[in-house]
Amino acid sequence: MVAIRRVAGSRSARQGHEFYGCRLWPRSDCKFFIWKQQVDVMFYDGGNSNILKLKNKALEMKIANLEVEKMMLQEENKTLKNKQAFCNVMSTKSFVVALVTVLLAMYWYFASQ
Repeated sequence: MVAIRRVAGSRSARQGHEFYGCRLWPRSDCKFFIWKQQVDVMFYDGGNSNILKLKNKALEMKIANLEVEKMMLQEENKTLKNKQAFCNVMSTKSFVVALVTVLLAMYWYFASQ
């Protein structure tokens, strides 16, 4: 698409300001319009570096969020490992208690005969 640079006329609040518009206007209108000042900011006055700064900031925030998520997962992992160790100990204790109970029952059974 080719845009034509024009100057706002006397009926405009921005008389004398340049803008880019549809090349088919006034016979037809593709509805394209942008002020030249906006184009200058985007392409010549550091607009690209501003976009890159915004993207960089967004990536920095994403990294920070991932680091927090990593810390939370590490803490959850520690908690789960502690629970697993506790369950293993309790399982071993339960087995020992059950074994002692069975041995005592057998001892009383045979001792009473």
